[in-house]
Parts: sequence; structure tokens; C-alpha cells
Amino acid sequence: MLAEIYRQKKHYAQARVRWQHLLLVDPANCAAHYNLGVLSTLMQDWGEAQQQSLSALHTDPGSAEVHNTLGSIYLRRGRLELARGELEKGNPLAAGICLGALQPRARFQAAREAGRSCPGAACGAESRSAIPARARGALTNGSGHEAVGRGPA
Repeated sequence: MLAEIYRQKKHYAQARVRWQHLLLVDPANCAAHYNLGVLSTLMQDWGEAQQQSLSALHTDPGSAEVHNTLGSIYLRRGRLELARGELEKGNPLAAGICLGALQPRARFQAAREAGRSCPGAACGAESRSAIPARARGALTNGSGHEAVGRGPA
């Protein structure tokens, strides 16, 4: 599909127009909502990514791929309980691994937002490279890159 080619070439605006056009023709198209959510994550527009993922779930509530994507979005927004729920729906085993690995990062972010500064090791901050590979794989396609695709399975 042309929208997917645009996305692969990082022509996000053109890809967005194509997916939006598909939604004009078929408002209940899960793949279009899902891919608009993926585009939004690539552009770090977390609110739009969340909205499109929720729209995709409305049309296909059983899509593990969309649940995983939404869980990843919630993780990035620091909403750990919502993330856990979505990740458990998408992949129950990965949810525990993923959230367990990211807890130190969430604590560091909360401390930073509260105006406290602390050295990385003292408050449990860790770099992305310190997160176990299998936990990163739960949020990515296994190659270390964000999971993107043509649509939910």
C-alpha cells in the first residue's frame, strides 16, 4: 500500500494523508487507525497515538498488536497501570518482564517531575541499554526498533 511505502521512506505527512483518506472511505478500518497511531508514535505525538490506538481497539478489541502498541504508549506517558493492563491483554508474559524492567525508569521520572534531582544509581535510573533485551523485545519488533507494521494481526 502506498501509505506504507511513504512511512518506510519517512514521508510521514504523505503516509498520514493516505491513511486518513482510507478512514474517509472506511471509518471502521482497524489497520488505518493502527497505522495512524504508529505514525504518531514515530513523530512522538503520544496523545494522537493513544487516540488512534483506542480507535483501532474499538474496531478490533481482540488485536494483540494494538493492545501491545497502546501499552507501549502508556509506558512512555508514565501510566504504568494502564500499560500493564494493555500489555497483559496483548502478551501476558511480556507485561511482567517489561514493567519490571522499567520500574526504575518510572521512579526516576517521577522524582524528576517532583523537582528532586538525584544521581542515576542512587534512585535506580537506568539507561535504555540496561533494560534486558527480552523486555525491549516486548515493546519492539525484536530487533530493537519500534514495532511497526501494516496492521494488527
